[in-house]
Amino acid sequence: MKRTIQLFLTTILNNYLIILLCNYYIFNLIYLVPKIKNEGKRHISEIKEGNIVFEGVSFCYPTRPDMLILNNFNLEIKAGHSVGLVGASGCGKSTIIGLLQRLYEPVDGKIMIDGIDIREFNLYEYRSMFGVVGKEPSLFAISIKENIALGAHRNILAPHYHDTSDPQDCLLMPELEEKIMKCAHIANATNFINSLPQKFDTVLGQRGAQISGGQKQRISIARALMNDPKLLILDEATSALDFKSEKTAQRALDKAAGRTSVIIAHRLSTIRDAHRILVFDHGQVVEDGNYTTLMEKQGLFYKLVKNQEMGKKQQEKFDNDEDLEEDVVPEQNEVDKTYIEVDDDHRTNWQKFSAHFFVFG
Repeated sequence: MKRTIQLFLTTILNNYLIILLCNYYIFNLIYLVPKIKNEGKRHISEIKEGNIVFEGVSFCYPTRPDMLILNNFNLEIKAGHSVGLVGASGCGKSTIIGLLQRLYEPVDGKIMIDGIDIREFNLYEYRSMFGVVGKEPSLFAISIKENIALGAHRNILAPHYHDTSDPQDCLLMPELEEKIMKCAHIANATNFINSLPQKFDTVLGQRGAQISGGQKQRISIARALMNDPKLLILDEATSALDFKSEKTAQRALDKAAGRTSVIIAHRLSTIRDAHRILVFDHGQVVEDGNYTTLMEKQGLFYKLVKNQEMGKKQQEKFDNDEDLEEDVVPEQNEVDKTYIEVDDDHRTNWQKFSAHFFVFG
């Protein structure tokens, strides 16, 4: 009896300490003061064409002030053009996208759209211009329809919220339904969604666990298009997919083109049709041109493409060999052993975790 009470109190103490620590991090997050100030007064309606210019931009991260990621960087992106960014990890590709969205501020230089410094625009209005598709799409345990509708700007949703007492009912409004269907069609998602038992009302598991990587990505593309973004950012949007899923997702991205697009490319085949490709090395552009021009130069881009093509052939050969092999079913005692090892690891990790909190207390 005494031992039971002791275990009960230990569990309560553990949970209490975990709750305290969680509250500490949650309230720290709530009271964070944004470093990017929303002081701009200009409206995005003043943007007529949408030509983007990076002029003498230098940037370093606050944690590494002595290391410049970009140094006196210059770039011009014409409205309606697609630009591919290629290079090794840490060369500055993602930094350019972050600066363009005003997630960071440059140390020196400025970024302009149609000659207007982007810091002069209202921050929230400015960011509403962007549609972003990343490597790992964030899907929620709600219906496919609701996941896509999350991409709609508040100006699209607001009239529907005023017309109904229940915010969920706004998804039934004809205009919004029509917009969702249109974006799903552009994203090549309509066929697979309609093949599901509940179609657009199918509730996804946590992080879209019920569907494949390519299907998740197409829903993510549809969501990014809901706001009809002036500028589409694709941050290694197909790098986590296998080659078959990549082709399907790439067709969806091609259909979503026709607007200014900035593409960070891991798989170089995805930027074959880009108007311009910039090859980065240590924060500087070392090659600049379209796909054909850069391949003819036989420089760094050419080597990257050839290495990737070789890797793709090896992967396809490996996949074909796997298809020829018979499935091997593990014996029951091997399966049991696996579960025992997992349980032991989990128990050991929990003991370490608990010990940490007792020391903390």
